[in-house]
Amino acid sequence: MEISCRLYKPRRPRESPLFRLVEQHLEELLRVWPARFAQRHGPLRTVVERVLREFLKCGLLDHGFARLWCGECRRSVLVAFSCRGRSFCPSCEKKKQLLWAEWLREQVLAPVAHRHIVLTIPRLLRPLFRRRRELLTELARAGAEAVRELVRLDR
Repeated sequence: MEISCRLYKPRRPRESPLFRLVEQHLEELLRVWPARFAQRHGPLRTVVERVLREFLKCGLLDHGFARLWCGECRRSVLVAFSCRGRSFCPSCEKKKQLLWAEWLREQVLAPVAHRHIVLTIPRLLRPLFRRRRELLTELARAGAEAVRELVRLDR
């Protein structure tokens, strides 16, 4: 794989405040979760620990890398593997968002005005939906209907 030397700027994940926070407190969080948080928030899902541990490997050469060559100057660089963490890693998420936005613009969206609408669940109801996931389907239908009505009234 070829790269352009003037474009590549290696990340420094260990310098990130988020990385330092997770690195310093992950083990303690995992140790105290059952006693301090499980009753109120439920057990810690296994995916959470997996994503956090992968995040701590993201962008670090000691956890794997690829060597890329510049086609112009023949200089090589090592590019650390990424975690592709589920919407947690800011670096991986940024690339994913850019690629998704480009795909939307080029393949999906018509060249007309669009709206970005965010539907949220009130904090008091979140535990209910966390325990009874089947209710999310009805909630999504109600949200879609509300948006449909809003767009219809706005015409």
